[in-house]
Amino acid sequence: MKKRFVVAVTGASGMVYARRLLEVLQDKAEVHLIISDIAHEIAAYEGGGFLRV
Repeated sequence: MKKRFVVAVTGASGMVYARRLLEVLQDKAEVHLIISDIAHEIAAYEGGGFLRV
């Protein structure tokens, strides 16, 4: 059974860390992402595409 994680991103500084964490966990665990509106805007601005919603 895969481990389960909930990852919450709320602002600019967390986006870089969240991206890397999701890359590491994507094949090893079930991950649920909670992202604030501003973090979503920052993700789109900084490189878009990493979040497929």
